[in-house]
Amino acid sequence: MIEQVAPLLAVANFNTPPEVVLYPLSGITSSTQAEMSLSTGSKIPVALAFDPEGNLWVGGSTCSTSFLEEFKAPFSQNEQPISFTSLSLTGPIYSLAFDAQGNLWVGEESCSTSSFGQIQEYTSSSGPSPVGSPLNPPGAPYGLTLDQEGNLWVGVVTRSSTEIVEYLAPVSSHSTTQTYSLSTTSSAGFGPLAFDTSGNLYSFVQATTNAPLEELKAGSSPANPDFITFSNVTSTGTGGVVPIGLAFDSSGDLWISEGNGVKEFTPPLTSPMTPTTLTNEINGPADLAIWPIPQGLPLY
Repeated sequence: MIEQVAPLLAVANFNTPPEVVLYPLSGITSSTQAEMSLSTGSKIPVALAFDPEGNLWVGGSTCSTSFLEEFKAPFSQNEQPISFTSLSLTGPIYSLAFDAQGNLWVGEESCSTSSFGQIQEYTSSSGPSPVGSPLNPPGAPYGLTLDQEGNLWVGVVTRSSTEIVEYLAPVSSHSTTQTYSLSTTSSAGFGPLAFDTSGNLYSFVQATTNAPLEELKAGSSPANPDFITFSNVTSTGTGGVVPIGLAFDSSGDLWISEGNGVKEFTPPLTSPMTPTTLTNEINGPADLAIWPIPQGLPLY
């Protein structure tokens, strides 16, 4: 059994067997062993998020088997998750985020060729129910996060551009939106998002190879977004365009998951570095999440 107060790193594995593995975050090294795994059965886990109480929410799978479920803390090896089978999901879940009120935001990719997907807000009770009408972003919502003001930021994968969309608070289907576009020939779009304690926003361009980390500087304007590219921090996708986990811990280290494992980068990110790479029990990593949520960072 793992108490939810312990610093944890959770990693979603989408290869056989599909599961979420939990590691002790303190003192982690390249040889650290997982403390336990949480089975999702035949369902493929893609997106992870801890709620304010330390419960772990998992979403993912495919168009025909999309799912959302919750593992209650403290966690145990043979724990059975709570499955929410009554939700009207439009497609596989690629991103999850909690807001300051404890509500859950769910980003789904559409299984229809006529739309990209949707974002729906839910109450975070044991029987989550929709709050308001869904948002329809201009791309598949591969990344979700909220800032300290309650604005919702979305990393979108489109067919024509690479951009981040901001929904201004209070977030609803009538919210004003702002778009921050990266000048690039790539049409892959952005993936998962993470803020640092200074309010800078980070994401990877979703690409099959050599996808650099991008930082959108705090205070950037949509008309002139200030992006910084870190070519020394790259991610390599597996099997095409895949979601990649991204999170900061309480010491400011950046954690990413990619086809080769989970890597920990210690700032400053501008310096050449050899990251700590965790590979034990990593088998097709998708999203990752850290508990406790570091102070100074918004919920994600």
